[in-house]
Amino acid sequence: GDAPPGDPGTGTPMAAADGTFNSTIENVVATVATTGLGRGTHLAMVRGLDSGGNWGPFSAQSFEVTCFFADINCSSQVDVTDIMLAAEALQSYWTNGVYDPIFDLNNGGAGDGAFDLLDVQTVAANFGVTTR
Repeated sequence: GDAPPGDPGTGTPMAAADGTFNSTIENVVATVATTGLGRGTHLAMVRGLDSGGNWGPFSAQSFEVTCFFADINCSSQVDVTDIMLAAEALQSYWTNGVYDPIFDLNNGGAGDGAFDLLDVQTVAANFGVTTR
């Protein structure tokens, strides 16, 4: 088969969902670390290798990374960086009028449809919270 694209050895092994690779078509499962990925939708490209060494076609699989609402950068702790990100986003909103709902954080993360100083204060009020 063709050599896989990407860096050799960086793939993630998958397991047969039913526990045994014994069919021409198999559902597979894998656990992938999301450390370092920001919140939101991400796309993984999946490709299988059969017992004869032949690569199958790519398939795209999307997945969602969620974080504690005040941990804006998903670093596992609400810290100064999160407060700075919220403050910078608010300044950008005031300057450019560009609204990003990810920063509408008051009301326990549910937001209120407005991006304002209360949202930055909500992040600051959660300073030091460890989220993992």
